[in-house]
Amino acid sequence: MKSKSNLARQKGAISFVEALGVLIVASLLMPAVWGWLADDADNKLNVATADHDKQVIRAATQYIKDNYATVLANASASTPATITVLMLQSQYPQLFATGYSARNPYAQAVTVQAYQTVPGYLDTLIVTSGGQTISERNMRKIAQLVGGAGGYISSTNPNVAVGTYGAWGPKTVPASPGAGHMAYSLMFQDGSLVSDYLYRKAVPGHPELNQMNTAIDMNNNNVSKANQISSQSLKTLADGSLGAPSVTLANGKVISFNQVGEGGVLGLVGNNGQAVYLESNNGAFRLVNSPWNAQLFSVDQGGNVISAGTVTAAGAQINGDANIAGVLRATGTGYYDTAPNNNLYLKPWNPGGEVVIGGGGGSGVLHATNRIYTDEYLSGGSAAPGAGCSQNGLLGRDGNGALSCENGVWKSFGGAFSVTTYSVPINASQQYLGVHAYCSLGQLSGGPEGGFQQVVTDGANNWWGSNLYWPDGKWADPNIVVNCINLPGAGV
Repeated sequence: MKSKSNLARQKGAISFVEALGVLIVASLLMPAVWGWLADDADNKLNVATADHDKQVIRAATQYIKDNYATVLANASASTPATITVLMLQSQYPQLFATGYSARNPYAQAVTVQAYQTVPGYLDTLIVTSGGQTISERNMRKIAQLVGGAGGYISSTNPNVAVGTYGAWGPKTVPASPGAGHMAYSLMFQDGSLVSDYLYRKAVPGHPELNQMNTAIDMNNNNVSKANQISSQSLKTLADGSLGAPSVTLANGKVISFNQVGEGGVLGLVGNNGQAVYLESNNGAFRLVNSPWNAQLFSVDQGGNVISAGTVTAAGAQINGDANIAGVLRATGTGYYDTAPNNNLYLKPWNPGGEVVIGGGGGSGVLHATNRIYTDEYLSGGSAAPGAGCSQNGLLGRDGNGALSCENGVWKSFGGAFSVTTYSVPINASQQYLGVHAYCSLGQLSGGPEGGFQQVVTDGANNWWGSNLYWPDGKWADPNIVVNCINLPGAGV
């Protein structure tokens, strides 16, 4: 059985352990508790500072509006017109709370400094000085609580004030109080308050409030739902491609990109989805089809034009050579014309070539309304003398020379002639002599009475000869001779 003294010692040991555990837990929690308490204290101090300084901002705004001419007269680009809190409290006591202090909760004095940086403009900075230095974190919170005019002087550049979220500035602060102090920006023009940060809405009479005075960096973010963009130039940072254009406009109907190794491309897409692409191919303009696999049209720097298809025009004037590798065809009543007193030359390009009329499915007829001249020779088509022909005046040829169509028959066209002699015996009637140009009696060798001799033609160069007795049966010529003249093409 344990004694009472042992029980007392055990209870004392347990109480000590419990107390030690409580102390350990408390020591672990205290940093978090102290941090929360510190943050809460800072937040309350920041809110109080923002409320304090906003009263100065409101009073300074009203003061400058009411005393604009005076302030403007005392302000220059280098020397400000200085307005103190006491001056503001004296003129506008109703804008300050009862017992308002000239120093904010960080014990910093607040002063209004108005500079006339541009004639007619007052660039006003409300700056705190002295007192306790405010941390970067708390300065940002105070500036956020003040609003668009809020800003501060950072340790990164203690001579410059910047607006919260970059709403205004950076602005150089003459005689800067150094880092850890607040700065608030007000802009006045002709007695009206404007601001040095960009307005989301239009302010009548103040277009500058919607204007940027420097380049804007979107930090790789988009600009969406713009109705109209007006620009002197448009530049994209990426070259793009056919699949991913650099610029896409009008719901994809107009696209632009850079074709690597060639040049810039502008694509126009029709409602049917078919596109045509206009490209500067290293200085040569060209038109490319929708699949980007065929050139349709091109013009180089020398003005040379190449078309992959048919070119249709109301008229065409060619001041130089026209080289045609295919067919030159007039589909209507076509004319090949020249200026007055100038010649039209049809000349094969290569030696040995010919100008062929017909041969491609046409009639092959050449109609001249005036004379045809040649510096060399005319060569007609082949024909046979004595054969029929379709139109008088046609010219042809055979192995002996030229032929002409006369009375529907091919006849010789001049040249050497020959004579054929025939003997017509006694009592011969209508002896056929053949085809000749002309035949006549050449010799009579009969008796004194002579008999009846005759040479006749049918008008088609067919000739016959007769040598007959008189009707009483006497005195026929024993033998007569008929001479026939032959011309080329008239028979032999």
